[in-house]
Amino acid sequence: MKTASVISVAAAASLTGNEFCSWAFVHRAAKRLPMEHELALEKRLTQMMIGPMALWMIGALAAGIWSASASTPTAKPYAWAGTSCYAAMIGLTLAGNMPLNAATLRASADMDSQQWADTRRKWDRLHTARNALNLTGLALLSLGATGS
Repeated sequence: MKTASVISVAAAASLTGNEFCSWAFVHRAAKRLPMEHELALEKRLTQMMIGPMALWMIGALAAGIWSASASTPTAKPYAWAGTSCYAAMIGLTLAGNMPLNAATLRASADMDSQQWADTRRKWDRLHTARNALNLTGLALLSLGATGS
């Protein structure tokens, strides 16, 4: 395998693993907490993760572009399709999750619990879609890497 493919799959796998685990475990556990504790946890996670996740996403996308550009003709469609999944995930994050992240950071413990539940439900739906894009992208990049 080419270096670009290995780096692309590694970057995509680490991002996808982090996103999947937060979806499958962290945010599901947070939902079981009383609202004020869930809010405090989600606010802190948002504060801590915004910077590193932005770099992680950009890095995975850049590695995908590098890999797709360096791929063989057989692998190129898989690499570009996988990279496109990560680009779409970033677009969804910017258009959907980031405004909800801002709402989470502005939220207070005395807010209406239904408003908080609605915000989290929207965020969770988008996070689920992002995970589907990530998993699909990782599978496609991996297929491309085997033929790179």
